[in-house]
Amino acid sequence: MLGAALEHFGCQAGTVHLLRGGVLELAAHRNIPPAVIEIVETVPIGKGLAGLAAERREPITICNLQTDTSGLPRPGARATDMQGSVAVPMLTNGELRGVLGIARVDAYDWPPAEVETLSLLAAALAARLATSTQGGLYVVMGVAGSGKSAIGALLAHALGVEFVEGDAYHSPENVARMSAGVPLGDEDRRLWLAAIAARLDEARRAGLGLVVACSALKRRYRDVLRAGNADVQFVYLNGARVLLEQRLAGRRGHFMPASLLDSQLADLEPPAAEEHALVCEISDPPEAIVAGLVARRRLT
Repeated sequence: MLGAALEHFGCQAGTVHLLRGGVLELAAHRNIPPAVIEIVETVPIGKGLAGLAAERREPITICNLQTDTSGLPRPGARATDMQGSVAVPMLTNGELRGVLGIARVDAYDWPPAEVETLSLLAAALAARLATSTQGGLYVVMGVAGSGKSAIGALLAHALGVEFVEGDAYHSPENVARMSAGVPLGDEDRRLWLAAIAARLDEARRAGLGLVVACSALKRRYRDVLRAGNADVQFVYLNGARVLLEQRLAGRRGHFMPASLLDSQLADLEPPAAEEHALVCEISDPPEAIVAGLVARRRLT
């Protein structure tokens, strides 16, 4: 939603802070220099644009950060090289959940109508947080043909959270290798796994649920995706080879050929008991699998 706000208002940088423990913690950002991130990672209520928007429960606008003399921006804000800036509180039924801030490279006198629209976006994000924070972080795993994308998308819809297709994070080189029937090795998957782990961590920091489809064949791959985060729940789609082969034979439009099933099964390390994965049989209908996962979630 931060990206959508930047695009809609023609802005180049933005932040989302969430209220945690009485302070605002940086949960997401776009085009913020590393030196500035260190400054805005934690914002006290009442300090800077975000802190003031949180304290006053109303938008705070600055026409030009670079020339402003009001004292409202935090020290170091000029290092963003941004000018026109606005911060709006994220409210749900009057309850503060965080602050959404965006900025432009040019000086800008924010029209009230645009500030109101941004406030509506912030309210929508707050409402999404209210319903999605407990959605959980899920990785739907298994070999090719197990139905990761279908089950993952259905599960995300049932939980009211975003679905991410892990294959979209493969590099062009990886896609070319797999398209040619060449199995990926550990090094080929390293950056791919790191990118998915970063996406999971971004959702965790933002307090949002997320479902990711990712083969996650080996234990050490899953350890990368967990990245020390015990909140990541793996869903292992288990199935007989004959069923996997039947599905792959009928699959169209995917870059991974059926010939790679052998290498995937050779790499597969089913989750150990201590990983507490949810195991599902792919012979069951997708709707039944998802219904079972949702029911198990409600019992935890």
